[in-house]
Amino acid sequence: MKINEILNELRSVDASGKRVRIKDIIGKPEPVQTVEPDDYEDYEDYSDEVDVNEPDLDIESDLDIEPKSEPKQDSMPDPIDTEAEKSNANIKSKVDYLVKQGVLQSGRITDTEKQYIDSVDVYVDPNKFANADPSEVILKATPPHISNYDASVTMPLSAWQEALGRDGTGLRGNVGFNLTPAGWWSDDYQGYINPNSKLDDLISTYQK
Repeated sequence: MKINEILNELRSVDASGKRVRIKDIIGKPEPVQTVEPDDYEDYEDYSDEVDVNEPDLDIESDLDIEPKSEPKQDSMPDPIDTEAEKSNANIKSKVDYLVKQGVLQSGRITDTEKQYIDSVDVYVDPNKFANADPSEVILKATPPHISNYDASVTMPLSAWQEALGRDGTGLRGNVGFNLTPAGWWSDDYQGYINPNSKLDDLISTYQK
């Protein structure tokens, strides 16, 4: 104890009125301060609390990371959805179609037959030239397979040339056409006669 504290104790009296003596003071232990429950009942532990003023870390924006885009899928080609396209797709599909139609007895063909079948359309779409411009007389296209011929006609070459607006005087001979679901086919011109043209009607007049 400090000297001033000892003197203050000497001047004081205890609860019975008896003056305190020096021997009662020296060696007296320091009073222990205790904390009553009322002193800490409002105490809260903030050791795990985050400062609300501390800015959040936006890793994605700080690193300037672009959103991950979905992988691009290769665009698929349009499916073959018409009978003509399916049947005329390749030599195998052509042979299969001809076998199905009974034109061929089996898929076994000679090299000559293969070359021919590969160069023609085994199936002819009836609406192939439905929207063709009437002013275009001959429509170039892949030849049809002979199994598509429904009828054949011949007409004088002179009449044919005159129908095309040419002078047919003195021309002899005939020109032939074969009727298919898409219209008249000309082997000489390797094309179809436009079914929307007047010439198509003229050729039909020679049909027997």
